[in-house]
Amino acid sequence: MDKTSCYNTNMEADGKIRVIIVSPSLDPKLNVSGVSSVVNLIVNCNKSVQYIHFQQGKTDTERGGKLNRLKRILESYASWKQLLKKDENALIHYNMSMDAKSIIRDVPFIRYACRHKRSVLVHIHGGKYLFYTKRPLFINVFLKELFRLKLPVVVLSNEEKRTIQKEFQHNDVQVLPNVVDLREASSFTREYSYSKKRLDILFIGRITEDKGINYIISACKTLKEEGLNFILHIAGKEQGKADYIGQLKSALGDSFLYEGIVFGKAKAELLKQCDIFLLPSYYEGLPMSLLEAMSFAEVPIVTDVGSINTVVKDKYNGLLVKVKDSQSIVEAVKLLICKEDFRKNLSVNAQSTIFEKYNPDKYINQINDLYNRILIESRVK
Repeated sequence: MDKTSCYNTNMEADGKIRVIIVSPSLDPKLNVSGVSSVVNLIVNCNKSVQYIHFQQGKTDTERGGKLNRLKRILESYASWKQLLKKDENALIHYNMSMDAKSIIRDVPFIRYACRHKRSVLVHIHGGKYLFYTKRPLFINVFLKELFRLKLPVVVLSNEEKRTIQKEFQHNDVQVLPNVVDLREASSFTREYSYSKKRLDILFIGRITEDKGINYIISACKTLKEEGLNFILHIAGKEQGKADYIGQLKSALGDSFLYEGIVFGKAKAELLKQCDIFLLPSYYEGLPMSLLEAMSFAEVPIVTDVGSINTVVKDKYNGLLVKVKDSQSIVEAVKLLICKEDFRKNLSVNAQSTIFEKYNPDKYINQINDLYNRILIESRVK
């Protein structure tokens, strides 16, 4: 087979590149995930590619302990081998995060594909162990194995790129910040009414400890005790047994609304309604929810973790607060309540930032350039 025919086997008859894209479920009713949001955008917007989705990871509705998790992974591994055998030439776009469960699960899947001479792009979406200074030994073993494969890697920021280059001596790294679909936000203009005395504050995402929920509860209790007029809207899926929703109802009463899992039109309307986006996470990549909120001119109050500071500039288009510090959240909210002109400026700058720098058309072009580069390199080998 000559090089040209080898290259063409990666394409459909209509000239589209075939790509197996790996991610959690793409159904927003089953999975509240930033990775899923990114992949949904790629699949829906990239019309020059024929995508085959391979679901990796459980949905939010699935239950079970370690044995059930192991069973799911083994079943998924068998399906993975069948898919690669069935479609022997499709490029693989593997989305993963740098947390323990993802690393341990995904590295063997990627290694299997490489052993079978498949072209693989690894797309890293932040995670706890990306910037962790003291990773557990077993995590380092898996990560060294991953980067030993010398695969092209996509990350969310220059800081992530420098980390991977320095710690794993891996140089084939491209920065590709997340983007969001701007069609709904482009037709929205936030009205700034100084007669509005209530602030609507939004948290949207997985309701877990590492998103800073405990500090949201503590901060909002203080704000309510001080008589500030606000409503905290929480949207997403609660995980674990802490019953954060119950705690919020008890602590905040009518100053709290649980919106459930939102997507589509309902999500857009909620983003339009709220003034402030609150995400005091312990660690992050580049949250899609942050970009979406800013595109609707919400002012972000966020921690300076992961790649967030590549988007949010303190006191220009949002406010950066300390990690695990409820008082800094209180001070940030009070500042936005007291200084309405300041809040308006941050809001305008937040929306402008997203429209100027996070264009989905450019993003898709960069993805396709990567695909084509990988395919050209694979036919030369």
